Amino acid sequence: MNFALLGDDVRILPLIRAIQSSALHEVSHVWEVGPQSEVGREIGRARSVAAWEELLPKDGPRAVILAGDSDDLLTASRRLLGEGKPLFVLPCLGQAASFVYELTLDQADTGAVLGPIFPLRAHPLMTKLARLICEGELGALLHLQLERRLMPEAGRLLAAEQMDRAFLADADLLRFLGGEYDQVTALRSGDPAVGFSLASVTLSGAGKPQAVWSASAADGHAAWMITVLGVCGSATLSGDPDRQELTLEVRKAGGSNSTFGASHRDEALKLVEAVLANADGNRVVYTESVNASDGRDLLALVEGVLASDEAAPRWADLTRAFDWVDATRRSLRRRRTIDLHFEELSERSQFKSQMTAIGCGVLMFTLVAVVLYLMVAQMFVLNDTIKHLLRIAIFAPLGLFLVAQLLLSLTRTGTGRG
Repeated sequence: MNFALLGDDVRILPLIRAIQSSALHEVSHVWEVGPQSEVGREIGRARSVAAWEELLPKDGPRAVILAGDSDDLLTASRRLLGEGKPLFVLPCLGQAASFVYELTLDQADTGAVLGPIFPLRAHPLMTKLARLICEGELGALLHLQLERRLMPEAGRLLAAEQMDRAFLADADLLRFLGGEYDQVTALRSGDPAVGFSLASVTLSGAGKPQAVWSASAADGHAAWMITVLGVCGSATLSGDPDRQELTLEVRKAGGSNSTFGASHRDEALKLVEAVLANADGNRVVYTESVNASDGRDLLALVEGVLASDEAAPRWADLTRAFDWVDATRRSLRRRRTIDLHFEELSERSQFKSQMTAIGCGVLMFTLVAVVLYLMVAQMFVLNDTIKHLLRIAIFAPLGLFLVAQLLLSLTRTGTGRG
C-alpha cells in the first residue's frame, strides 16, 4: 500500500522506517515535509506535492498519515478522510480535542478507516509490561507513577505548552496500563508568565489503581520512567521514549530481579530475561531473541486497523487522551478535581446536546413572555385579536420545540465509530 505523509514530526520516524523497509508498503507522496528534516531525508524518493488535492486521484496514495498540526494539514486531513482515504493520526498538541471530535463525525459519515498512532504502545517492552499486568504477575495493582524530567525550551523553567505536550504523549500509556480513569486533578508550581518548575496530574477511577504523572525541569539531561507497583512486585520501564530506547526491570516480592532491554533502532531486538523466580524459589535464566526491523510492531498495529474495526488502538483512545489534557487545564483553572463523563460522539448525541440547550432557551423565553403578557394585559385594554396573536407568539416556539423532538428517531442510525 502507498502512503502519503502530511507533516514531519520526528516521532513518526519508526513507522516511516518500517514502511520503507517493507516489501508491501511505501511512502509515495509527502506534503509539508522539509527535504532537510530527519523525516525528509528518510523518504527522499517520495514525491512532494504542492497541494493536498494532488493526493485524490485513484492512482495516488491509498492511505494518509498525519504527523503535524498546522491549519493547512488539519484541513487537508479532514478533506482526505471525507473522500474516503484511510487516515492515521500522530497526536500533536496543536490538533486539539475539537479537531479529533470533528474527525469522529467525518468518519461516521464516510465510513473511512480512522486510527491513531501511539509510537510507544507497540514497543516490545511496553507490550511485555502490559502482559505482566494482565496476567497478574505483579498481583493486584496499587498505583502507577510516570515521571518525566524535561529540558526547558527557554530559561530554567518549563512552559505550560511543553508540559501539555509531554502529558499528551504519556496519557495513552497510563490509560493502556491502568484502565479508564474518570477523575483528573492537576497541580503546577510556578507562574504561567514565567514558567513552571513542577507539574503533577493525578488520575483516579472506581476500582482502578491511582496513577500519578509528574514533570519537572531537568538540570542535566532529560529522563523518563514509569513505575507499576503491585502487591506481588513492581516493574519499572525507563529510557528515552523519543528514540524508543527502553529498559524494563521487574522486581518480585521474593527478592528476584529481571532486566530486559530493547531498542527499536537496532536491526535485531534482543530481550534478555534474567533471574526469574519460580514459586518454589528456583531460579531460571533464558534468552529470547526477536528479529524485528525498526518500527515493525508499530506498522503491524496500522495494518491491524486497516484490516479490522476491532483492532487496537482505537480512535476512542485518542479522544480520551485529548479529553484528559483538556481536563488538566480545567482542573488548574478551577483548582479542583474534574469528573469526566465519557460518551461516544455521534449524530444522536450531538442532536441531544443541541436540543437540550435550545429547550432551556425556549422554556426561559416562554416564562418571561408569559409574565410580560400578564403585565401588559393589566396595564392596557387589549382586544381579542391582539390577545390571540400574543398567545400564539408566546407559545408557538414551545410547540415547535416539542414537535422537533420527533426528529430524534431520525438520528438513531447515526452511531459514532472509532
